[in-house]
Amino acid sequence: MGYQYSHLIDPRSYDSQGLCDGIPLRVHRNADLAEAGIIRLRNDWRRYVGPLPLNSFGGGMGPVYNFPSVAIPECHPNRLEIVSYITEFGFLHDDIVDKPKANEGAALDTKSGRERIRSNIVNEIMSIDPLRAKEFIAIWTKGFGVGQDRTHFIDFDDYLHYRVVGRGSFFMTSLTIFGMCLTIPPEEKEEFWRITRPAWAAAVLTNDLQSWDKEWRLFQTQDETDMANGIWVLMKQYSIEIDDAKIMSYKD
Repeated sequence: MGYQYSHLIDPRSYDSQGLCDGIPLRVHRNADLAEAGIIRLRNDWRRYVGPLPLNSFGGGMGPVYNFPSVAIPECHPNRLEIVSYITEFGFLHDDIVDKPKANEGAALDTKSGRERIRSNIVNEIMSIDPLRAKEFIAIWTKGFGVGQDRTHFIDFDDYLHYRVVGRGSFFMTSLTIFGMCLTIPPEEKEEFWRITRPAWAAAVLTNDLQSWDKEWRLFQTQDETDMANGIWVLMKQYSIEIDDAKIMSYKD
C-alpha cells in the first residue's frame, strides 16, 4: 500500500525512548484537520456536558504532533476531523469513567450530555460512510461501559487481555478501518484481529509507561487499593519496585 496522505518524520528529530525502535513515524499532511476535530469536541463537551474532567491529561493534543495524525496517518482527509473528534471523546469519556471521584461536580449532566455527543457522532459518520459506520457503531456500542471500572487482576496476562480486548483496541481498529476506508472480508476478520493484537498490546504498555507518573500521583490521592496500569500489576505480582516493573514492561 502506497502512502498518500502522510510524510515520514526523520527519526533523528525525536526520542522514541526505546519504545518503537525500527518503526517509522509518519504524520498526516493535514494534521490541522485533526486539531480542528479535537477543538470541536472540547467545545461541544463544554456545551453539552460541562467543564473538562479535572483529571484530564491532555487528550489528543501533543506538544508537537496530535494523536490522530500519527496514530492514523493515512486517514482520508475528509474523515480526519470526525475521527479526531471521536478519539477525543473517547479520551474524555475515559477520564470521567475511570476516575469518577476526581470529577464529582465537574459536569452539568454528564450522561445525557455524552449521549447527545454520541448521537451526533453516529449521525455524522452515517452520512459519510453508512457501511463502515455501522460496523464501527456495533463495536463501539458493544464495548461502551462494559468492565470500565475494573482495577484488580489475577496476573499480568489477565491485565493485558483486559486492556487489549476490553479497553479500546477494537474501538480504535474499527475507527481506523472507517477512517482509511478499508474493507476486511468477513472470512479474514478473525485473522485480522489476531495479527493486530501484538500491536495493541505494545500500545497498551507504551501508554502505561508514559502515563505512569500522572496515574501514580492521582492514585495516591484516592482511597483505592489497586490501579489499572501494567506497571502496578507487575509490582504486585512479582513484589518488585517501580523501576524494575518499568524495565519488565519494556521487555514485554
